[in-house]
Amino acid sequence: MKTGGVFMFKILFAGLLFLIFTQNIYAFTKVNVKYKEVSETAYEEGEQIFTRPYFLEKGNQWKIIENGKKIYAKVNLGIHEDPVDVELPLTEIRGKPYINFTFFSKQAGFEYIFDRKKMEICAKEYKAEEKSQKNKRIILMWDPDLIFDTSKNYFTEHVGERFLAPTWGGYKDMKEIPLSLSYLQEAKRAGMKITPLLHNDFDLQETKKLHDSGAVQNLARQITATALVYDFDGWNLDFENMDEADKFLYTKFIKTVSEKLHMHGKEISVDITVNSNSPNWSLCYDRKGMAAYVDYEVIMGYDQTPGGSRYSGPVSSYSWLKHHIAMLLKQVPNNKLVLGLPFYTRIWTGKEGQAASSVLMMKQIKSLLGQNNIGLFWNPEDRQYVGIWEENGQTRKVWFEERRSLQEKVSLAHDYKLAGLAFWRYGFETEDIYNQIEGAFLNKKDESVRYKNRSEDILIKFRERLKRAQ
Repeated sequence: MKTGGVFMFKILFAGLLFLIFTQNIYAFTKVNVKYKEVSETAYEEGEQIFTRPYFLEKGNQWKIIENGKKIYAKVNLGIHEDPVDVELPLTEIRGKPYINFTFFSKQAGFEYIFDRKKMEICAKEYKAEEKSQKNKRIILMWDPDLIFDTSKNYFTEHVGERFLAPTWGGYKDMKEIPLSLSYLQEAKRAGMKITPLLHNDFDLQETKKLHDSGAVQNLARQITATALVYDFDGWNLDFENMDEADKFLYTKFIKTVSEKLHMHGKEISVDITVNSNSPNWSLCYDRKGMAAYVDYEVIMGYDQTPGGSRYSGPVSSYSWLKHHIAMLLKQVPNNKLVLGLPFYTRIWTGKEGQAASSVLMMKQIKSLLGQNNIGLFWNPEDRQYVGIWEENGQTRKVWFEERRSLQEKVSLAHDYKLAGLAFWRYGFETEDIYNQIEGAFLNKKDESVRYKNRSEDILIKFRERLKRAQ
C-alpha cells in the first residue's frame, strides 16, 4: 500500500472510531419542553424524553439534590414525616447529567404531550385518576432474575390483576436501585402491577435489628418513598429464617410498613410458609396478626420435601396443600390468602435414607422423559405423576409438576375461594402452561376434562414400564 493510501486509511479508521464512541451523543435529538411560563431544552431518544434533573422540581412533588456525582429526589411523605432521599439514575448527554423524564414525569407531578413534528413537549400538572376497585383475583409471578419478557406467552388480563415481583434484594441495601427503567416500563405497558420482592437475606441475627424502632421507621419511609418515585404498586416482603421470639416484632414491623404504604395508595404482600413445628421457618410468623395490616399473605406452597431431605417425596402434593390451606384459613381470611405454586420439582437419587436431590425445572421435563425409560404412575392422593427409573446403577424418582398436577392444585383456590395464585418462578415454566393454568383458574371445566382423559390414556401406557422399573 502506498504512503498516501496508508494515511487515508488512518483517517477513515479514526473517523469510524469517532462515530462508534460518539454514537450515544448523536442518538439524542434536541426537543423543547414548555411548562407554564418555563421553557426547557431536553432530548429525545427511542421515544424517551430526557430533561435536566432540576426541571423535575417544577412539578412540586420533589426537591432535587446533588450529592457528589449522584442525584436524589427528596420525597416528602407527610407533615410529621422526615423527607427521604431516593436516588435517580442519570444519563449523560453532551457531557451533562439528564433524567428520564418519560419515566419519572407522572411521579414528579407532570403529564405531557409530545408533538413530534414540532419536536415540542407541552407539559402540565398531573391529575391522578381515581383507582378502580381492586379485582377479586390476582396472579403474582416472582421474577428473581429480572427476565420477564412481554413478547412471550403469559397470563392474559382476563385472569385478574397481574402482579410481577422482581427481586429487589435485601432490606439492608434499600438505597441501591437494582431494577432497570426499561424493565419496569415494559412490564407496566403489558399491564403488570409491580411489587418488588424485598428479603432479609434469611439472616436470623441481622433481622433482630428490627428491635430498633428508629431504624424500622427509617426503613419504612425508604420503602414507601422508593415505591412513590419508581411508581411501584407496592412491595412483596419475603422474610424467612427468623427467631420465633421475634414473631410479634416482625408483625410490628409489617404494621409500620403497611400503614405508610397504604397512606400513599400502595399495597403490601408478605410471604409465609405453611404451619409446621419449625421455630425459625414457621413458628416465626404471626399470620393472624399480620392479616390485619397486609393486603395479601402468600403461601409458599412448595418444598414439602426440602432439598436437604434424605428421603424422597413431592415438592407440593395436593393432599399436603389442602391440609395446610384449611389450617391457614383459621388464621388468615380467604380474601387475603394467595396460593403459591412451584414451576419446579426435584429428582431424587439413591436409596431412601441416603437420597440426594437436584432441582428439575418444568421446562426440562420433556427432555428428561425423552432420554430415559421412565415408569410413570398417577398417585391419586398426591394427585401427581410419579416417575421411577434406573440410571448409572441407582434408582431415581420424580414427583412431577406439570399441567395436570398444577390444575389439581389450582382447583384448591376455587374450593376455598382464595384471593389468587402465585408462582415460583418465572423462567422455569413451559410456554403453554399459562393458557392451561388460566383455563383451570377461570374454571373452564371442559379443558380440564379433556386433559384428564388424555392423562388417563398416558397412565395406561406407562403402567407396564412401572412394573419393569420396580
